[in-house]
Amino acid sequence: MLADLPLPALLTAALLFGLLVGSFLNVVIYRLPVQLQRAWQREALSPGTTSRYTARSHTTP
Repeated sequence: MLADLPLPALLTAALLFGLLVGSFLNVVIYRLPVQLQRAWQREALSPGTTSRYTARSHTTP
């Protein structure tokens, strides 16, 4: 089935799949641990103290 596809279509599909996997791995490997660490540090602070980190979204760690 894959051998029947023209080369440009196969390369385009491989590129799109690679971008999808790379984006997912970027979130899982880099951004999620940073967000979890900051959340843990906020939870560990004593009541009445402020965090040096601000809340961020998934687009910026």
